[in-house]
Amino acid sequence: MHFKVFNKIEEIGEENWNGLNLDYVCIDGLYHYSIISEQINSILLPKYIEIEDGLDKSMVLFYQLEVEDIYAEGNEWLEGFIKLYFPESIYKIMEKNDKELQSLFLVVLPDLDEEKTYKYSHEIEKRLHEIFNLKDEISLLAFTTSYKLEQYISDLQISYMYYDINDDYETFDDFLKSLTCNQRRIIKLDRKKMEKFGVSVKEINSQEYLNDMKEINKLNKFPIQEDLLDSVVKAENGFLTLGFFKEGKLIQYLTIVYGNNLGHGAIIASIENINREWNGVLNSYTSCIDIVIKKKIKRYYLGYTCQEAKSLRGAKIINRFVNAKLYNPRWREKDDQISNQRDY
Repeated sequence: MHFKVFNKIEEIGEENWNGLNLDYVCIDGLYHYSIISEQINSILLPKYIEIEDGLDKSMVLFYQLEVEDIYAEGNEWLEGFIKLYFPESIYKIMEKNDKELQSLFLVVLPDLDEEKTYKYSHEIEKRLHEIFNLKDEISLLAFTTSYKLEQYISDLQISYMYYDINDDYETFDDFLKSLTCNQRRIIKLDRKKMEKFGVSVKEINSQEYLNDMKEINKLNKFPIQEDLLDSVVKAENGFLTLGFFKEGKLIQYLTIVYGNNLGHGAIIASIENINREWNGVLNSYTSCIDIVIKKKIKRYYLGYTCQEAKSLRGAKIINRFVNAKLYNPRWREKDDQISNQRDY
């Protein structure tokens, strides 16, 4: 088995990346989003480990974070992300050891079969031992995978919701026909509420509406970084934005990141005080389906919030596991294997 490390996705190239045809579920698995993250020098940037195993080739995302950076002043969003990303059982390990814990190593595997998941995880762990000498500092190593890993503390990650878009879908009505009667009824009620409130939807040139988008972003419950918004707007490929208008005024927008037949509803912002009057967020789940079909997106991810509401509108759920192991130089076990006791 051969390994090669890339510091940036740009070193891999879009054609090579998409040629792997891998789904990481998370948005960092999309080429154009990762390019922008690198441009703005995001603190949450992965490296990439290419694995060649005979004729098989795969790639994993690898994050290395210093724990003091996670809890640093001004990085509250990062601490919030980590707390949300990790299951409670694993986050408690971090909390219990936060005064001694030095590094967090996170490896995200694509959706692979069980045999490859176990094999690649085992080999990557050995390689990380060689590179970082994990036994010399207190660190947490975690793998995000589609299956539980033996000899790790494993728990379900917060689940993602998604729509599968079949090849034979040509219109929104084709999509509706794939849902249950009750799911169709709920979506139609959403649409009626939007129509009654006088809201229309269209794809927009986000550069023309940048100032309006920034104003809405400031009012949003969870505003995104302005430099990220600027970069998304300037991007020529891999992003599209839907605008929701009332009386000609932009009141909500949804930016979709897409590539390699995958799409993520990544950025949504709305004017909170009127959003509930027309089910703004709820309508955003399905208002994009026509454009998703047009862009040949085969799987469209809706994120992990409001799971019940999304399920009622026909979204499916995908489960992933976080498998964690705590390394402590004070521990010494036979054959240099680090203890995996549950009582930390």
